Amino acid sequence: MGASNADSNGGEWVELMGEDLVMKVISTGGGPDDDATAEHEADAAAAAEVGDGIRLDFTGRQLLSFNDEDCASGNESQFIEKHGCLIALGDGDVIPGLEMAARFLPSGHRAIVRCRSKYAYGAGGRRASAADTSTKDLPPNSDVAFDVCVRDIVPSNQLLEDFNLKIELAASKKQLGNECYQYEWDDHGMGKARALKLYGKARDAMIDLLGEIQTRQEAGDDTASAAGESDNAKQRASSILID
Repeated sequence: MGASNADSNGGEWVELMGEDLVMKVISTGGGPDDDATAEHEADAAAAAEVGDGIRLDFTGRQLLSFNDEDCASGNESQFIEKHGCLIALGDGDVIPGLEMAARFLPSGHRAIVRCRSKYAYGAGGRRASAADTSTKDLPPNSDVAFDVCVRDIVPSNQLLEDFNLKIELAASKKQLGNECYQYEWDDHGMGKARALKLYGKARDAMIDLLGEIQTRQEAGDDTASAAGESDNAKQRASSILID
């Protein structure tokens, strides 16, 4: 992480990509409702590594002024809110500014992140969800702020070995892809490329998982209970490919 500057509330804004992407840790205690502040930087050694899974809670708002210190308060400019979103660090499942911030946050840490448009939604912006009246359209080339909390970090070896986690991650990628298609897809922004990438990764992961299950079943390696779990995983993986 780069240079840091204290604000009027005593915390520090840390540069992740120069002044265009900055982050301030505001809690080390656990969730978005914890108002305790943290005056130190997150310990990067305790944060996720590339390939690990991260479960995130985050809310995004448009920044009318990039240097607005009160950028995470109120909901008049909120354009997205997600809870328990599982991503794989390094896969580009979420926008660059959000993924980079999550990389430096240990489990339970919460931060405010300010992103220039190039690390957010770029020239495409983001359309509001018709199903969520609390969200607003994000205009093209908007700077944004995120209130983000890392709920949990899943080591990469667990993601590679656990059928349930593989399916959860693929389902999350597909859902994120659906949202890109619905709210970000156009010929100018980054949403189209992200949607296609997310769909492709979800598909490939489930094809690999189905192949792994088939190999185990043909080899007779499963016990009776494990065979039931494999059949269940097979159905869930297939549904992600079909739906």
